[in-house]
Amino acid sequence: MTGYEDGMAELFSGGGKQTGPTEAEVKDLHAKMGRLAVEKDFVRRAQKVSPAKKRSMIQRDYPELSISQQCKLVSLSRSRFYDTPVGVGPRARC
Repeated sequence: MTGYEDGMAELFSGGGKQTGPTEAEVKDLHAKMGRLAVEKDFVRRAQKVSPAKKRSMIQRDYPELSISQQCKLVSLSRSRFYDTPVGVGPRARC
């Protein structure tokens, strides 16, 4: 056999490189798909609500999304999330 034939025999006998994704790659893709599903659900609930409602949607101990990610998904700045609104006092009205 020539070198070419040896290579072809190895390829067809299963000794060649794997053509599909590895098990680790499949696990990584499944994890990403799960994360995207969580984000999509979060965004769907956050559409067309007031900033106060958006602030109440963000959970400090949400296991899948950080506060920063949640703020980004609901289109709320992190400073707006952490800021405590203060009403106008009686002296300011004069």
